[in-house]
Amino acid sequence: MHLYLQFIVGLFLAYIMKKIFLTKKEKEIPGMEPSSKDMGNLEDLGQAGSLHQFLVRLHGKYGKITSFWFGTQKVVSISSPEMFKEQQSVFDRPPILFKFFEPLIGPNSLQYTNKDAGKAKRREYDRSMSHKAITRYLGEFNAVINEIMDMLCKDMERGVTEHALCTHMATFALKADLMTLFGYVSDDSKITEFQNNYNIYWSAMEASLGGKCPEPGSKEEEDLQTALKGAKDFVKGVVEIRQKLEIREENERFIDILIRHSADEETLLDDAVTYVVGGFHTTANYLIWGIYFLAGNSAVQDRLHVEILEHCEKDESISMSTISKCVYLKQVSDETLRCSVLAPFAARYLDEDILLGGYPIPGRTPIVHALGVSLHNPEYFPEPSKFDPDRFSPENIKNRPKTAFQPFGVGKRICPANRFANMEAAVCIAAMVRKFEIGLVDGQKIEAVHGLVTHPSTEIMITLKHRH
Repeated sequence: MHLYLQFIVGLFLAYIMKKIFLTKKEKEIPGMEPSSKDMGNLEDLGQAGSLHQFLVRLHGKYGKITSFWFGTQKVVSISSPEMFKEQQSVFDRPPILFKFFEPLIGPNSLQYTNKDAGKAKRREYDRSMSHKAITRYLGEFNAVINEIMDMLCKDMERGVTEHALCTHMATFALKADLMTLFGYVSDDSKITEFQNNYNIYWSAMEASLGGKCPEPGSKEEEDLQTALKGAKDFVKGVVEIRQKLEIREENERFIDILIRHSADEETLLDDAVTYVVGGFHTTANYLIWGIYFLAGNSAVQDRLHVEILEHCEKDESISMSTISKCVYLKQVSDETLRCSVLAPFAARYLDEDILLGGYPIPGRTPIVHALGVSLHNPEYFPEPSKFDPDRFSPENIKNRPKTAFQPFGVGKRICPANRFANMEAAVCIAAMVRKFEIGLVDGQKIEAVHGLVTHPSTEIMITLKHRH
């Protein structure tokens, strides 16, 4: 009997090993072959207009898991909630997909720090993004948006009828980021100079993802390097001001944690730049799209206005109590993130071989999370291009997988500023809608540009009327 049992177990193990071998040998991920030996599918990506648009086409043709070539590196892309869930515990990011970002944020940035070193950084830095910490920032968020709104009111008194939404929201987001995380009360002329330099360099950096790079030694390249130096010098100056102060631990901000835990000045500057960029750029576009969608949907705007007044008096600051009670405000924010495809993609990788969605993937293969494809999947979001905050009503949320909506990424490497951005957006949108009836100037053609962060193709002009 004992020998018979061993024989049966042996047959079963042989069968399992055969199945594993056949799976690894025969089950290939569907996808594109490289168009070029050295460039892979980068030219195809450039022709699509952006990585997001390329992924939309790729997943449309091959399904929820597919592959392509980033130069000589094969890359896997996934777009299903089920596979996102499988990746929740993965921490490491593949540096190759973000290499073009390095001149701005530096090689020592948290963006490129993986394994235990990256996890240790996140544990320390995330203290400045906790619920308790962000609650402390509410007063400063209110102060900055009130400053912006006062400026808009003065413009209205002078007869200005059209207002530059992108410019004002970028200024708000940058000032709020610097004040809350860096303890820096901004000089407006320096803010403007930084924004100009930053915009020049960011635009060129995103263009490089599609293969559009300036010629080495050209005037364009020289101008880009000047802009890069100007932007980084500004952040360096902000850090140096804070380094001269003695800050009590109970009053510390992100920059104080960074100063205390950075191994050297290069890492300090790289992570400071990373959090300036991460803290204002994405949030600015979050606010731009939120106000834009509200301006074009008066019924949604009016419903939100009623809710805000129900929970917050006209001249009160926006409080935690207001935000927690305003359910529709949260729905508007979530639908803004979804409809705009604010952050189109993320990426992870593992050292070891894995199975993902039933497919074998060799170790160190970059895995793109096509977040934008999922956010516009009609299976979970019917009429995906329509702005409809009721998709996120408590009842409708129950009808789809939680991982179908991952605007800030999945799992352990989720964007560290997700709470910060949501709180800042809630304060700004609530304050603006409470004070103004917002409209769009007629005749504008606004298109979405899907870079690392989705932004409008041009400045958006809005109209404002005081609410009574």
